Amino acid sequence: MFSAKTFTVLILLMLFCLTSDCDAWRRRRRRRAPPPCPVKNCDITLWSYWSYCSTDQCGQQGSQSRSRTVVSEPSCGGTECPDNLSETRQCSGSKAVDCKLSHWSEWSGCTTVCGVLGTQSSVRHRITIEQCGGTCSSSLIKTRSCQQTGFDCHLSSWSEWGPCTTMCGVGGRQTSTRRRLITEQCGGTCPECPDNLFETRQCYGGNPVDCELSEWTSWSSCTTPCGASGTQSSSRHRVLTEKCGGTCSSSLSRTRSCLQTV
Repeated sequence: MFSAKTFTVLILLMLFCLTSDCDAWRRRRRRRAPPPCPVKNCDITLWSYWSYCSTDQCGQQGSQSRSRTVVSEPSCGGTECPDNLSETRQCSGSKAVDCKLSHWSEWSGCTTVCGVLGTQSSVRHRITIEQCGGTCSSSLIKTRSCQQTGFDCHLSSWSEWGPCTTMCGVGGRQTSTRRRLITEQCGGTCPECPDNLFETRQCYGGNPVDCELSEWTSWSSCTTPCGASGTQSSSRHRVLTEKCGGTCSSSLSRTRSCLQTV
């Protein structure tokens, strides 16, 4: 049951409502009460575009990133903001690399005979190929018209001197030669191509020459009378003497023991 105090308050409220605007009083109480807390979720931006790759070299590995930012924090039990505000991923450089070509070669010889119009060509080749969308010229050969004109003759250099025809001493001969590498053509001249394609000169043979010796003679008679021991000899002589540092044996005679038997 109500207490006396509570009962008194209720009676006063009833009398107040009967004698005044009860609805206005209720509206004033509602205005004085704090409004309910509005639920607010985390507000976050969309992901940015991926950044450029950290390398632009074709085929090399690099990285790129993107991010997002928090516009406003959550309140009154709203959805929390995510932890991952940035992302990275691997990427490959994609800068276009053109091919590399060699220098043009020298022009080839003319394809025609003397006096007739022909062609000659020059070529080049790929040193490296194009990558990542790079370009490369398809022109690896070029040609042009040509016509054989006058060609002068051209001589090789003189060869080394050949061996001397004598072994030792003065009076030998040795030879040096040269040849025409290109003969005159198409009206060309040969002012520096004389007919002398051989040259000879005297030479001194310096190779050592040993002496030449005759055969040994027959053994001489024994120098002692019958029954006694003696000696007998044989000899030889120089047919040609040594030259240019050659050698010659000094032994021109020899002896041996003998015994007369008759």
